[in-house]
Amino acid sequence: MEHKALYDEKKLLENMAIGNETAFRHLYKLHHQRIYSFARFLTHSEVLAEEVTQEIFIKIWEHRAELSEIRQFDAWLKTIVRNQCYTYLNRLAKERMILRELNNTKVSNPEIFNPGMSRQNFSNQEFKSSEDTEERVI
Repeated sequence: MEHKALYDEKKLLENMAIGNETAFRHLYKLHHQRIYSFARFLTHSEVLAEEVTQEIFIKIWEHRAELSEIRQFDAWLKTIVRNQCYTYLNRLAKERMILRELNNTKVSNPEIFNPGMSRQNFSNQEFKSSEDTEERVI
């Protein structure tokens, strides 16, 4: 039975390699939940897991011509899901670090950004803006 499943998956990948959209939909149904669950486990985020899952299927479709060469599809799939999750988490960490740095940076001459605004008004605006940004990030 396992031999038949491997054969079916190999056939499915071969069909996808030639652009068969029905094969892609079948592959999606077979692997969507497992990809999402693994991404959710790695990211601890439903939103990121959904984004990763979508990105994975886009990559699969874009690289469909190479799929028939893959010998262990499950291992390959797990690897690209893991790598995509780490890429998203690294990007998120960098964005948060940049936002923190921006929020902690004091502008010496506020008129550069908004001519005519007094230092006091600019400081109040800067403080309010950093609070809003922090709320959206968290």
